[in-house]
Amino acid sequence: MDIPPDIAFKINEHKVLNLSYVFKSEVNSCAVFFVLFRGELCFLSNEKTRHGQALAKEPLMVAFTINRDYQDWKTIFGFQGKGITRKIEDKEERTRIMASYMHKFEALKESPKIVDLAMHTSLWAITPTWLRMIDNSVAFGYKIEFQ
Repeated sequence: MDIPPDIAFKINEHKVLNLSYVFKSEVNSCAVFFVLFRGELCFLSNEKTRHGQALAKEPLMVAFTINRDYQDWKTIFGFQGKGITRKIEDKEERTRIMASYMHKFEALKESPKIVDLAMHTSLWAITPTWLRMIDNSVAFGYKIEFQ
């Protein structure tokens, strides 16, 4: 799915993606730091975590939301989506994505230990198959969908 550049910019203004998935017949969710890279939502996950174990059974259909913690319904802005996951195995692709990730999360660079950990943690991508942008500042329930 091609995400329009202005929408991609708005997605990348956010830092946390809330990931929902099914693992061992149970619905689960977690929050991950992400970067939008070439139309895919990329994030790190240790394969020992519940979501990491679920992702290891790839490809995995997931749902996600991206939004800030709003206190006023009139200002709600964010994204809802669905997609398919994949593990980033290609070394060159991983290097490019991690450079983008480290640029977005520059504070990671302050700790060599965290940088080392990030560089040795599994990197995943969600390829969106459906995306909805919600912007209540336009009107209550205002949304635009992309497929």
